[in-house]
Amino acid sequence: MGCIGVILDLTTPLSLFEVHSQDGGSQLDDERNRLCQQEAIAVQDLERTITQRAADSHNEWVIADYRTVGILAMPPFDFAVPVRPTDIPGAPEKSYLMGTDELQDLDQLKSLAAVQARFPDQPLYTMTRLGFERVLAAGNTEPVTHAEFYPI
Repeated sequence: MGCIGVILDLTTPLSLFEVHSQDGGSQLDDERNRLCQQEAIAVQDLERTITQRAADSHNEWVIADYRTVGILAMPPFDFAVPVRPTDIPGAPEKSYLMGTDELQDLDQLKSLAAVQARFPDQPLYTMTRLGFERVLAAGNTEPVTHAEFYPI
């Protein structure tokens, strides 16, 4: 299945607060601050969030102090979202988590060109059989190395 995500770069050693291979139970307070317990995180913990994620669940990484590197989009662009936030049980008090109650036309994000048009100020990346690639203005792609995302 394809997806659209945001590529982030952590700006300090404390930017990554908490990681879980399933829902970690973090919550938002009244000011929309993420509440969780900061913990020591090893590379093995990060790996487990991917390799031991349940098929019917999601992993959770709590991040602060980051910069946006770009958008990652990989076809096919299949979305599984509710029609409106208020369609979710208990959502009226939580609808801000998903934006507004207005219907969203997700068909507008069914191509790399459409994603690029939706996020014009962000570099767009995708995955091909060659690995990570940058999507250029004309829709062509060029290979990108890990060091270009995260210089040492």
